[in-house]
Amino acid sequence: MNAQAYVNGLTDRDVPAEGRLWLRRMLDTQPPPIADALAAQHERVYRTGERQRLSNPMRPANVELREFVDESRWLIPLDADENQLRAWAKQRAIECDASMRRVNGDEMDTYSAGYMVASRFGLTPPKPSKTITLFGCIARLRCQFWWRRQARSIFGRRQERIMRSLGFVHKRAGLYISAAGFKRWRGRQYQNARTLRDSVAVCEDGTEYNLAEIAEKGVGNPSVRRSETMARIKGAERYADQRGDSGLFVTLTVPSELHAVDSRSLTPGAGRNVTPREAQQWLGTQWARARAKLHRNGIPVYGLRVAEPHHDGTPHWHLLLFAPPHALDSLTATLHDYFVNGSQDRARRKHACKIVAIDRSRGSATGYVAKYVAKAIDGYGLSDATTLDTDGYQITLGIDPEDSAQRVRAWASQWGIRQFQFVGLPPIGPWRELRRLARIEENQDAEALRQSADDGDYGLYITLMGGAAATAQDRPARVRYALDTDKGRYGEPKYRAYLTACGGSYTTRPLKWTIEYRPGQNVIERSGEAASTWTRGNNCTEAATVRSAAPIIRGLHSISATVAIKVKATTT
Repeated sequence: MNAQAYVNGLTDRDVPAEGRLWLRRMLDTQPPPIADALAAQHERVYRTGERQRLSNPMRPANVELREFVDESRWLIPLDADENQLRAWAKQRAIECDASMRRVNGDEMDTYSAGYMVASRFGLTPPKPSKTITLFGCIARLRCQFWWRRQARSIFGRRQERIMRSLGFVHKRAGLYISAAGFKRWRGRQYQNARTLRDSVAVCEDGTEYNLAEIAEKGVGNPSVRRSETMARIKGAERYADQRGDSGLFVTLTVPSELHAVDSRSLTPGAGRNVTPREAQQWLGTQWARARAKLHRNGIPVYGLRVAEPHHDGTPHWHLLLFAPPHALDSLTATLHDYFVNGSQDRARRKHACKIVAIDRSRGSATGYVAKYVAKAIDGYGLSDATTLDTDGYQITLGIDPEDSAQRVRAWASQWGIRQFQFVGLPPIGPWRELRRLARIEENQDAEALRQSADDGDYGLYITLMGGAAATAQDRPARVRYALDTDKGRYGEPKYRAYLTACGGSYTTRPLKWTIEYRPGQNVIERSGEAASTWTRGNNCTEAATVRSAAPIIRGLHSISATVAIKVKATTT
């Protein structure tokens, strides 16, 4: 509906002339597509009030419109791109710094001035804690990077909630995420790639590597992430086969009142103001209750959970679960108790909790979940892009699977939703740290763990880590952190990770690196003995008696988490 046409179509019987003037001014504060959607929503609320024979049916529509405009007054424009967001963050940081400089008081007075500026723009100001100092809080409030991260998270989610409430997120509009939100995400990806290309990691021994090259070899690369995830799933399946456990493939959805759009009309539905994070929290709460009951009944369950969006951005889960054969009936009944029973919705009773027993004659358990892993990462090996409709039926989207996967990643990034979570299995942290180590001659148990990680045998790693039922305290290997001598961007202490395994303590990050920004210098002249052998399969390590790892590419999964970073010059 055209906003101007809607206002012009109202008569004195509907609203007086001054009321139409106010309505036009309210709608003119928004970009044209948003204004048109607001006009359509205003009319729906107004006509509903008429059908309910309210004494003033226009009032609830006007109140909702005014609240929307007031909420968006301090927002970045709903159609803003990444460059506009960066400019906004830079200007706010300058304003906040100026406000704090005008205070001639101590650190607390300075912090209070910055706190009020951040609060005025709807941000959550940093607060002192065990890891954040008062000085660090002040430094964050003066930093455009902090403002940018906050804007991407808080403003971005608020903008997406508004776009969903107005019907801009569904299979015929913005799939999973609004067009504006997806545009911002792609702009951020481009900016990140450019920064990585123009940045160099410099080791204290003089070795240099381009960050883009490092990122290409780590789990930030979608294909590497998919390969590692599938390797872990296959390992879990081998572990289940050794124990004689059976598998179930489960799909869990949320109630219809948590969906943003109606499945038939594609108009804003009962859950138009419910965010994907809130729907994800509902799924998490119900799952936690179900697991607690299974634990009380002594039923061990382990496997993988994949979070995937419906076409309107509302999440649903796919789970690959393993349990002893005698416990499958109890597991099925428990899931139905917490996700289905009590619902009066016929469609929900049919689709809310779909459970399929893994039939090994039709393929492996890994094959059941491989499609959903690819759909959520890079679309690898898929011929069509599909998803669940609001009412639970599978639909074909008619777009390239790779494009669909990009939108899924953008959706997960915007809402902070963890796409993959392994249930009841050892953490991946020790696995990655173990792969940094050379051969451990003096501790055969630790060496067996290291070898399983180096070989990529996640099934053996599960066994050596105490199995699926072990608690964190009973695991033989853990990642721990020690205070580092360097300080972070905001002048606060940094911590370096190290590994404890089978009674031994091992330094996995012996060298320090700095990040230098060198725009225009894309080709890096390498130095050091490992320069010619940086590949994912590189087995080059230090001597067998040395516990620390050499700085090779397979050990640098995440440079920001691996090294002590000092940014000498940057534009990010």
